[in-house]
Amino acid sequence: MNKKSGTSKDAADKLVKGIRRKTRKQYSAEEKIRIVLAGLRGEESIAALCRREGISESLYHTWSKEFLEAGKQRLADQAIEAVGLDKAALDFCAAAAWGSLERTGTAGYDGYGYVTTAGADYLLTPDLLLGGSVSYEWGRLEYDALINGKVVRDGWRGDVYGGWQLDELLSVEGFASYGRFKNAVTDNFEKGRADSERWMTGAKIESKFDAIGVDISPYASATYMYECIDGYTDSGGSVIAASSAELSQGAFGFLIDSSDPVALGLSPFISLQGEWDWINGGDVTLSNGAVLSADDWGVTWSAGLRGRLTGFAPRTWVGGVLEGSDVSLEYTDSTFGRNNTSRSLAALLSVPLY
Repeated sequence: MNKKSGTSKDAADKLVKGIRRKTRKQYSAEEKIRIVLAGLRGEESIAALCRREGISESLYHTWSKEFLEAGKQRLADQAIEAVGLDKAALDFCAAAAWGSLERTGTAGYDGYGYVTTAGADYLLTPDLLLGGSVSYEWGRLEYDALINGKVVRDGWRGDVYGGWQLDELLSVEGFASYGRFKNAVTDNFEKGRADSERWMTGAKIESKFDAIGVDISPYASATYMYECIDGYTDSGGSVIAASSAELSQGAFGFLIDSSDPVALGLSPFISLQGEWDWINGGDVTLSNGAVLSADDWGVTWSAGLRGRLTGFAPRTWVGGVLEGSDVSLEYTDSTFGRNNTSRSLAALLSVPLY
């Protein structure tokens, strides 16, 4: 008897729950917002509001949390739109470099090369940007350091980076990079291949203020690089030992940026930078028997055009891509000591997605 009564009660409970589930009111987004706003106005208690609307207090608090989170995201999106920023963008860069290095005691190299890069960045908030990229590097160098000969180097690297606008005048940015490369070596008419790995990281702090109609941005930066080179056996049977080297660099300088476009929405800029390089290759022996190590002051200057492109027909395919895209065209010249030079040309295109 008791068992039968218990079974009947369970069946009745299931029936009631099923009816409640099927007849439960489905609230639209507009109704949820109306109820949450009524609770925020505070004209009645949350408990009384929930009884009147026929919902539980836990459900109200769930809607309230969703509403506030959506509101914060919408405010962030509106702030991004208000200052003319792109929330997401695809980035493309191509650069070519050439130069020579003849530091005392280290000999050095003459060479040239290029880098192509593709990446993307995303503006999480109006003050915080994160991004990543993949690059292909190729170079041809004539060394007189670890080896006497030529090296043709190519490989891939990946970078992650970020930037944070601390306030109206101050920002910080940083990056980390890893790459692996193939080095085809011609050493005194003997050939071989030495693979290498490279790690890099760096940070920069920059300020910005307006003066005499231009933007002046003083900055300071620090970079560290470590590279290890695998050992190999050349075509003559000689065993070349593995080696490694590290580079630390500190820099300070300023950039002057005009706000007046001269062509297609691009404005001129110029920068001047002083830097200190420290190279330590404790297990790299030079052709003269010395250990690869050097400290040097240098000066780098660059000039170019940058800004947001205008003047393209938006209905064409090319115009649709270029109109509103950010572009930077830059020439850079570096000098260290005597007869130590490096020059480069770089072009950057950033295409907004939304």
